[in-house]
Amino acid sequence: MGKAWSTDDENQLIRMLAEGASSDTCATEFKRSIGGIRSRQYELAYRFVEDGKTLSEACQIMKVNEEMLAKSIRSRTASKEARLNKKKDTSTQITTIVNNVQPNTELSLLVEIRDLLKLLVASNPSTPSPVTHASASEARRSVHVE
Repeated sequence: MGKAWSTDDENQLIRMLAEGASSDTCATEFKRSIGGIRSRQYELAYRFVEDGKTLSEACQIMKVNEEMLAKSIRSRTASKEARLNKKKDTSTQITTIVNNVQPNTELSLLVEIRDLLKLLVASNPSTPSPVTHASASEARRSVHVE
C-alpha cells in the first residue's frame, strides 16, 4: 500500500487532469506509480458519482473509462449490501439467543454469553481473538517483577 493521499494532492490531481496531463505525467509529479494514479482517478470518479454527478460527467472529469467505473460501482454496491446483510443476520442471531436465555440458570447464561461473543468475533474479522486462559497464565508467568 502506498502513501496516503491528502485532499490537496487529490485536488492537484483533478487540476492536472483538467489541464490535460496524462497519468504518466501525474505519476512523475506525485512520485507514485501509474497504477496508484489510475486507482485514485477511479476513486475520485466514484466519489463524484456519489456526490450527484452523472457517470459520464465523473468519467470526463477524471479521465477514466465509463464501463470500468460502472463495473467498479456495481462491485462496491454489492459489497456494501453483503456487509449490511451479514450485520442484519448477526443481529437476528444475537436477538434470538438473548430472547431464549433461561432465567435463574447461571451456566446457561454463561454459555449464551460465550455464544454471543463468538458471533460478535465472527461478524468482525478485524477483532482480535480472545486470549485463552492458558495463554494468559503463561504470559503472567513470563513477566518477572523485581
